[in-house]
Order: sequence, then structure tokens, then C-alpha cells
Amino acid sequence: MMEMISELNNLSESRIVPVQVRSLTLGDSVPKICVPVVASDPEQLEKALTRLEGTRDFYDLVELRADICPFDGTRELSESLRRLRKAVGDKPILFTFRTKEEGGNREVSFDSYREMNLCAAQEGADLVDLQLSMMEGDRMSLLSDIHGRGARVIGSFHDFHGTPPADELVKKMAGMQMAGFDITKIAVMPKDREDVLELLFASVQMQEEWADRPFITMSMGSLGSMTRVCGTFSGSCITFGTIGGESAPGQLKAEVLRTVLPSLL
Repeated sequence: MMEMISELNNLSESRIVPVQVRSLTLGDSVPKICVPVVASDPEQLEKALTRLEGTRDFYDLVELRADICPFDGTRELSESLRRLRKAVGDKPILFTFRTKEEGGNREVSFDSYREMNLCAAQEGADLVDLQLSMMEGDRMSLLSDIHGRGARVIGSFHDFHGTPPADELVKKMAGMQMAGFDITKIAVMPKDREDVLELLFASVQMQEEWADRPFITMSMGSLGSMTRVCGTFSGSCITFGTIGGESAPGQLKAEVLRTVLPSLL
């Protein structure tokens, strides 16, 4: 940790530079609401997209969770992304394939993972989530390849078994920042209230000492649900809410977030 602190010492006085995605500004101290699209079959996917068309006021961007949706190859993925764009209009689209290792629904080879993420960037996804566990060694070239297709990249780390110490969480976010990810993300599972405070402490420390770009943090499950509404305090630039199915435990309804968040600014 001391080496990281030494290397990043020049960031301690820097300010977070917001990221502009279409007309949406991330990192301007106002947390944005992201709604996940989850479906087990084509019929459910169509219903989810129809709901999004009628509820645009409740969210700022959408996340297509490809590991939870019924895609068989890039052709179906491309068609779904085009349909999603029609449903959400000019709102940004985040593409995510979460592996089982970090709480997702499916395993996938790196070649398939790479192909899907590149396809999403090519087909108009504004943001692509790349989990840190899939990006070791020469796999980091995927980051620049997605940038080359015009999409921004979120680097993410998920721990569904516990909450690492705050200094480890800060080190992971700072490392992703140094690697060139546009936004960094940490999601952990609390076992008690102290774990929730550990996540919040890491968030505030990141915001005040190391962050030069937007980041996302959350403590999952019902115990950590408070972290989904305190982005203005913690520095987290996106909170995930539901219109239909949830993609992670503890997500609140987007309609509730839209009502509550303005009163916490």
C-alpha cells in the first residue's frame, strides 16, 4: 500500500474530472441512477424493454446484463442492443457480462468475453464494464481496444463473500485508475455494520485523497442498502436501482431512488 501511496502522492491535491457520456455527466457530485436489464428468455427481455420505454423519468442510464439475458452469440446481442437503444432513447447504455466468479450467472472463456465486449462497444454501448479478474497480463489490451471503438470503460471488482479492509479497496481502485479505466467500481458484501462503514471509509478516502476520475462503490444486500443512497456523501457516482428484476442483492426501486436522492444533495 505504501508503494501505491508514494506513486499516487501527486493525486492527493487533484480534483475528480467528470466523465461525459452523451448528455450525462458522471462524477459531478450528483449520483446517477442506473437500471439493470435482466431477463431469462426473449419474452421477458421484451417486457423489460417495454417497461423502460414508459419509465424514462426514473433512471439516467441502463445496464444490459448479458450474463442474465438469453443471448446466444453476438448476432442476438447486436439485435438486443439496437432494440435497447430504441427503448431508452439518448440515455447511455452500460454493457456488462458478469462471470460467476464475481456474482454473475454464467462462466465464459476470455475469448468469448472479449468478443462480446467488443461487439457491445461496436454496436453503440456507451460504457463497458470489465471486471478486474478477467484483465490480467496481456488481456489488458481489451481496454484500449474498447476505447478504440468509442466506448468508456468501467473497471470493476466484486466480493460476494465479504468486505476487504479499506486500504485494500482503495488500492484496488487506485490501481484500476492507474491502468487507464475511465471509472472504477467496487462492490462488496457486508457481514455486519462495521463492514458497511469500512466500505464508506474507503469511498471517502478515495474521494478525498486519490481519485482523479469518477468511481462507484456499494455495500450489497439489505445491510448495505444505505450505501445506495449516499453517493453525495461517499463520492460514488452511480447507484443501481430496479425497474423489474434486480441484478445484485440490496438494489432499491429506481422510483424510490428518484424520490429520495434529491433530498440528500
